[in-house]
Amino acid sequence: MRGAKAGFARFEDCIFEDSRLDGWLATNAEFVRCTFVGKLTDAVFFGRPDLIGRWLSRRRINEFAGNDFEQASVWNVDFRYGVALELQRLPADPDLVVIPDAVARADRLQRAAAVGGARERLVAGLLADLMRFGRDAGDAMLYRRTTLAWVGRDVEDRALAVAGAIPVRAWTLMGSP
Repeated sequence: MRGAKAGFARFEDCIFEDSRLDGWLATNAEFVRCTFVGKLTDAVFFGRPDLIGRWLSRRRINEFAGNDFEQASVWNVDFRYGVALELQRLPADPDLVVIPDAVARADRLQRAAAVGGARERLVAGLLADLMRFGRDAGDAMLYRRTTLAWVGRDVEDRALAVAGAIPVRAWTLMGSP
């Protein structure tokens, strides 16, 4: 199923075990109580259908709730436009963090980095763009800490601290605020 689109499918209580969902674009699909096991790479899940999807499906949201990613190794996986991360079970990977209310925190990050050096401004700008892209107000963002480490892990970690990133383990223990 590499590079496939999920179409208008509704997946309930499914188990995706080593299913090679690489490059999956789930723009109009719904996932409810599904379990993901194994490596999941370059996948995007949407909380609402795209424009054509809304017209064809006659629905305004893609239901995405109760899914279990705890046994998945996620790399470049994004949840956009209203997917509530607090309704999912996320992997406890130490490099994964959640940035609550990512859109609102993006501006704060860029303001704080404005007084920093060139590397700080670069990382803040890139991270802020990622935080805004494809998200509604209030949406949280799942982020892998090593994404921008090529600029310097220390710089990336400082930017994530300013953005209010929370390790997935802590996010889970806090009850996904």
